[in-house]
Amino acid sequence: MTAFLTELTDADPQIEDVEDWWGGETVVAHRYSWEGASFVVFENSTWAPTAITAPSIGGVPVSTRDGIAVGSSREQVEALDPLEVWDEDGDGAFDQLGLETRVVPDTRSLSRPGETGEEYILVVISDGAVSSLQHGNDFSDL
Repeated sequence: MTAFLTELTDADPQIEDVEDWWGGETVVAHRYSWEGASFVVFENSTWAPTAITAPSIGGVPVSTRDGIAVGSSREQVEALDPLEVWDEDGDGAFDQLGLETRVVPDTRSLSRPGETGEEYILVVISDGAVSSLQHGNDFSDL
């Protein structure tokens, strides 16, 4: 993915350490960032969460199958009947919504006990518009 994004953006990534979330100052991952995209590589893991933070990368438009992109309105996302994932600020309006949900066999949902896990495109809303598109799921806690 590094080579692909480097070629697409015609820029080398900025690389920064990601420390643990508990204040132990232990580096647990590295974030690779380009204009409009980033991913995090965790130590001892094959998981690399990706975030799209611009409507296009290297001049190539990026959107969901239904046309949701960075900058789309909350109303456009809500019209697609998204999965309600998280209300980060507690104001009653979900700031994180899931689109294009699919069941992942051999996983267990952490939010729906007894059910099979799902993955989706995580749509993050800030100030009434999509600020990023990410990979999301309800079966891992990282």
